[in-house]
Amino acid sequence: MAYLRTKQPQDGGNNPGDDEDDDRDDGPSRDTEDEAASARLVVKNLAYSTTEDAVAEKFSEFGHVAEVHAPIDRSTKAPLGYAFVRFVLPEAAQNAREA
Repeated sequence: MAYLRTKQPQDGGNNPGDDEDDDRDDGPSRDTEDEAASARLVVKNLAYSTTEDAVAEKFSEFGHVAEVHAPIDRSTKAPLGYAFVRFVLPEAAQNAREA
């Protein structure tokens, strides 16, 4: 199976003005909460011949797939080798992530 990864936030690190010595415990991080509630997966390392229908069929064993989007290069019209899979329920995405 291809490599699975959830979409990560665009913020990649410390913001200017962040206090690195701040020892506060603000509870679970936002990344964990977003990942747990997300019904969307990014599937990487797909063969260029893989179709959206084939991805949907494979991931339907984990739950109802609402949408699959496999981007293509604008100029060459060739697949880019990854896809976004959106499930109806976040639990289905979690099941796929854990498989």
